[in-house]
Amino acid sequence: ISMQFLLSPNVSGIGKSLDIIEEKLAKYGLNRKDITKSMLTAEEVMTSLLENSENPDKIYLSVRRVFEDISIEISVAGREFSFEKSLAFGTPLDMEDIGPDTELTIRNMILRSVVKDLKYRHRNGINSVRITVVKSKRAMLYKTLGAMALAIVLGILLRLLAPEGFCAGLNDMLLVPVKTMFMNALKMV
Repeated sequence: ISMQFLLSPNVSGIGKSLDIIEEKLAKYGLNRKDITKSMLTAEEVMTSLLENSENPDKIYLSVRRVFEDISIEISVAGREFSFEKSLAFGTPLDMEDIGPDTELTIRNMILRSVVKDLKYRHRNGINSVRITVVKSKRAMLYKTLGAMALAIVLGILLRLLAPEGFCAGLNDMLLVPVKTMFMNALKMV
């Protein structure tokens, strides 16, 4: 399930996007703590992306649920920048030295605390950050079962449609060496 929204790149647009995120995550049954953490992260990501865009016209927001994975993707048109390096910037907080970099420092501290859940990419002049809110514990199982089913279907199709020589060559040149390496790796463990 995917929900996509176009919002204005200003304070009201950010506020509206946070309301949308809160509504959608509550609909997916997340607890209040995870919703609040996701909203705070999304707000800081939007601010960071808007700071690195020359003339933003829209914020693209997408809240997705695929199997049990829930993610938020935020995109803003702009120049490519090093998202990881931008998180490193900031001054240590000292209560006597509150200055203009304080907001940036706090934002970077928040984003660094959740950096493992963030994925940045730049494509076609658009900066995007995906925030993984919930990672399915069974995602790898689903992928493995899907790969096995696809392999069975592909094997049946090759057996029915491909010439005998092609199937024998594929078996001798690719499948037997891969199986041998896999079995030898298992023996080492």
